[in-house]
Amino acid sequence: MGVPTLDISRFDTDRDAFVADLGRAYREYGFCGISGHGIPAELIDGAYAAFERFFDLPEAVKRRYHVAGGGGARGYTPYKVETAKDAKHADLKEFWHVGREIPRDSQYATIMAENLWPEEVPEFRTLGYALYQALDDLGSRVLSALALHIGLAENYFADKT
Repeated sequence: MGVPTLDISRFDTDRDAFVADLGRAYREYGFCGISGHGIPAELIDGAYAAFERFFDLPEAVKRRYHVAGGGGARGYTPYKVETAKDAKHADLKEFWHVGREIPRDSQYATIMAENLWPEEVPEFRTLGYALYQALDDLGSRVLSALALHIGLAENYFADKT
């Protein structure tokens, strides 16, 4: 059968069944695919194109956006910088991390770094953050369904994320 893909629009139309199916998927597999999320294909495609433009840049340019000692929490992380727990070899991947933007006078500002944005790819910020927000909102909907599945209030995780 494989890992299920669940249509999250059912959260609005067939809530009890969706919540049960999501809970079952998480118990059996630890995750599932989500369809029906409503994130426009143009946003996804545009963001991916901007990301590809960044990752095609020379290594020296990309490294200007690496925050040494930042644990990859924001910006660029080059190949062989991260190592999985208990692994003997460094990861063969590079990535860019975007996080939620918060007011700099927030109580969390000292522990939540600001996002970095590559000037070489101007649309990276607009498209990258728009996709981040869409996925963050989607994650909140999934958490609402999971909260209901375990007998908590739908908004239980809202102030924790």
